[in-house]
Amino acid sequence: MAKSGKKVVEFYQIGWYNMGNNDKNTNKNYSNLPPQDKEVKLMATPILSTPVLKGQDLVDLVKDLNKPDKNQSRRKKALATLLLVTK
Repeated sequence: MAKSGKKVVEFYQIGWYNMGNNDKNTNKNYSNLPPQDKEVKLMATPILSTPVLKGQDLVDLVKDLNKPDKNQSRRKKALATLLLVTK
């Protein structure tokens, strides 16, 4: 972590970077960032829990999933017709 009085930039997928040091030789990924005198700490938000469906909500979801996808069947028919016409 950072010393007291300093802020730190933390990128979870690309590592650490001091935004005050905008040298192109240090890291090319950050060469387009604006220079800053202070370091900043960016934190990712936690992943929230997925709600659990119960009762009628669960029944409605299952019924909805079992319905045929009309748009998908329309797309398949249109594609088949297009293939016949373009041959």
